[in-house]
Amino acid sequence: MVGYLEERARRQPDVKAYTFLRDGDTEAASLSFTELDRRARAVASRLLRDHRTGERALLLYPPGIEFPVAFFGCLYAGVIAVPVPTPRSSRRSDRLVAVIRDAGPALALTDLETSKHLQRLAGQIPELAALELLVTDAPDMISVAADDGEPPASHIEPKDLAYLQYTSGSTGTPKGVMVTHENLLRGSMALDEAWRHDTESVLVSWLPTFHDMGLVYGIVQPVYGGFPGVLMSPASFLQRPIRWLEAISRYEATHSVAPNFAYELCVRKTTPEQRRRLDLSPWRAAVNGAEPIRAATLERFAEAFTVSGFRAEASCPGYGLAEATLGVTATHTGRPPVFRRVRTDALTEDSFVSATVDEMSAQTFVGCGPALLDTRIAIVDPHTFEPCKPNRIGEIWVSGSIVAKGYWQRHEESLQTFGAYLAESGDGPFLRTGDLGLVTAGGQLFVTGRLKDLIVIRGRNHYPQDIERTVQASHEALEPDAGAAFSVEVDGEERLVVVQEVCRSRRRDLDADAVIDAVREAVFEGHELMIHDLQLLRPSSVPKTSSGKVRRRECRGRYLAGELPKIAESRKPGRKDPVIRTEAAPEESTAAQLRKLAAAALEVEPTAIDVDKRLSHLGFDSLRTFAFLDAVKSQLGRELPRDLLFTNPSLAELVEVLNEGSGKRMVDTGSLVPIRPDGSRPPMFFAHPLGGIVYPYYELARRLAPEQPSYGLQAAGFYSSQADTTVEEMAERYIAAMRVVQPSGPYLIAGWSFGAFVAYELARQLAKAGEEIALLAILDMPMLARHRASLASRTRFYGWEFPRTVWPVVFDYFRLVAGSGRMHPELAEARFERSRRRLYPTVARELGALLRSRDSTLRRAGLVMWKNWLAMGRYRPRAYPGPATLFRTHPPFVPERDDPTLGWSRLALTGVDIEPISGKHMNFLALPHVEPLAALLDRHIVDALDGTRRLRA
Repeated sequence: MVGYLEERARRQPDVKAYTFLRDGDTEAASLSFTELDRRARAVASRLLRDHRTGERALLLYPPGIEFPVAFFGCLYAGVIAVPVPTPRSSRRSDRLVAVIRDAGPALALTDLETSKHLQRLAGQIPELAALELLVTDAPDMISVAADDGEPPASHIEPKDLAYLQYTSGSTGTPKGVMVTHENLLRGSMALDEAWRHDTESVLVSWLPTFHDMGLVYGIVQPVYGGFPGVLMSPASFLQRPIRWLEAISRYEATHSVAPNFAYELCVRKTTPEQRRRLDLSPWRAAVNGAEPIRAATLERFAEAFTVSGFRAEASCPGYGLAEATLGVTATHTGRPPVFRRVRTDALTEDSFVSATVDEMSAQTFVGCGPALLDTRIAIVDPHTFEPCKPNRIGEIWVSGSIVAKGYWQRHEESLQTFGAYLAESGDGPFLRTGDLGLVTAGGQLFVTGRLKDLIVIRGRNHYPQDIERTVQASHEALEPDAGAAFSVEVDGEERLVVVQEVCRSRRRDLDADAVIDAVREAVFEGHELMIHDLQLLRPSSVPKTSSGKVRRRECRGRYLAGELPKIAESRKPGRKDPVIRTEAAPEESTAAQLRKLAAAALEVEPTAIDVDKRLSHLGFDSLRTFAFLDAVKSQLGRELPRDLLFTNPSLAELVEVLNEGSGKRMVDTGSLVPIRPDGSRPPMFFAHPLGGIVYPYYELARRLAPEQPSYGLQAAGFYSSQADTTVEEMAERYIAAMRVVQPSGPYLIAGWSFGAFVAYELARQLAKAGEEIALLAILDMPMLARHRASLASRTRFYGWEFPRTVWPVVFDYFRLVAGSGRMHPELAEARFERSRRRLYPTVARELGALLRSRDSTLRRAGLVMWKNWLAMGRYRPRAYPGPATLFRTHPPFVPERDDPTLGWSRLALTGVDIEPISGKHMNFLALPHVEPLAALLDRHIVDALDGTRRLRA
């Protein structure tokens, strides 16, 4: 393969090999073929200086142009590359640890930003700490690249290993597919034969580079074919699917590839107006693979994007797997997909019989095209190893030059999978794919199912035994080795179902709700999966073989037929955090408020809550208990001691704690104030305005969708002895607090008034650290360094609008932290009362009461406001690489000076979107303006995060 890179660098030196789009929109970096060749040689030189050919090197990279530099550097050096995803935390590191133990790498290659994250993880992962870390974009590596570096090893043979492709299989036993240089070349040649690339082609890919499709097609194919590749991150696509299509339209891409769900998502998440703005007419190979391909999806996509110039014959379904480098079959460019509607009853007998128009019980399959290059496909009875007769479904066996050598250091498993021979003729060896299907007389492959119990959800493989192990370890009431995990199709998507026996000894005292909560949480944490349906079964009800193995396929059939004897069932969507929807009214008693919050945490009616029962008896697990305690803090302004979790109190005991005044005030909890911490989305962080408090955001945060958690970032001076003196210092402190509840992006950040500068600096520092910012919301604030209000405007603002809108909020806040929880109804009305005769005496009376109370909080508030005022004057913002959204009132807070973005477009390099909102600068966060603002902000959040939430789910 390195010969192709050398050839491209010599003949097409200035052609861009890769362009990376940050956020799927902005060109962040690019590499020409010459630059790629030089930098890859530099990596090879460093590898050969300290390591031998044949050693393994982990490739731990985020999306971007550094991965291909490292990958081709390994190929040049003869070092075996091992692409793997980077775990976000040590809790998610099981797979990485298993790969390290299996592959035995000598070092890990990564980029500068990721290396900092890996060094933090290394303290908790000994296997990672033992590896040498080579940073390929370090300054010394870049400078070597400029001098071409030393010549790489020249003794690479076609049969030598190029890389290990670890399959997305069982986390306990990952298998590394041994892909040779010959496999890689022949695989690229096969794809080239089907999809007709040339030097005028342009490829767009958002697939992860540690996935076989993202690596072989997204990274290798542009070098093989000598054409540009445009790369973006999977998160950019999932947050806004139209970004993928916009990139195809903008770069006039001819080729792109994605799993079936991506095409479905594009149909559901785009509007007719967005589609009309696209030009997809150059797209001649829309490759669909990596998961079951659905005829309805192909038809819906073609119909929806006809207005964009997309042609149905551009759809190219294909079939492949890592063990065959990538592609086994493919629909050739320019040929429309082949559909076959077959009888459902015949499928149960492994027959592929066409259905008539009148037959209602039928299923439509999509042809995946003919075999590529020298690939040979056999349809074989998986039990007798004899070839199947025509129109009979069997296991798909594959042979040819694309088939890999086997699994790394797994001789027996390699023989079983890669060394299959036909029973009578002895023909072979074949690769057993574990997939079921047939080949028609015309050579078209139809994939009908899976022989293995593999669960494929959104293009990711999950082994049922891993999920079953997690389930059975989640609660002692569950019987070991007596459950099954499998997938079913719901609304055109694969969903996870778990059926699990309850221990005979625990059946009578079973707390089904607690068990269900424990199972859902464990599966989400361990596998990032939501359970569509969870059934707790009677003992001895799961079908097993005579040797005691669970019959998963029979379990699935009995589940679909409704024949499993269930004790309890939960079909509601699983969530990482329980949703607390009910809000306690301030005028209610403490007991009534706690009962409401407890009922909301358990998702039951308040009448079902007995305040004398202990939390565990009510059905609380640790997760729901913490969510309940946070709700008490955010909605009642009080904090219960966390060690109460371990004493398992009753609600009545908690009432006594609160009434005795031992609960901590909200203001003492630090910068991170949970306004509403419950919800399944990533949280929204609101940066404090000039006064340092976050109470002005409460009305807005509580009107967002129930699944949207919200936190305020309160000024440090309210809980420590020293306030921050610069905006940069504030951002540093607040980022540390944010990472407590959200260790990594994508982040949602908003700020009003002075908080807009804090929010902007937060986004800038996080982006510099390599984190993704999904939304930066500037709430009606100009970049004051470039705008000056007139004397009349300032007089009107500070003489009327400020006291009318701000002081009532301040007084309400001080009443809240004083523990009364009582709002001032007269002030609430005065916020919109135009009578100065009523407003000013009320404000003066309240302010006098605060001064007489000598509350230390008031003194801290004065210090914080003064420090923030000075910080605002010193702040000199630097450029931010991402976009921002300006929610702007009309008329604006200050004159526009011919800049509708109020100065922000000079800093946000990717652009500023403007959203008009009602109200004025000082009242748009209050009723009635806050309700439409909340709906508008929520739409922006959904647009940014719906895909991310689904991915994590």
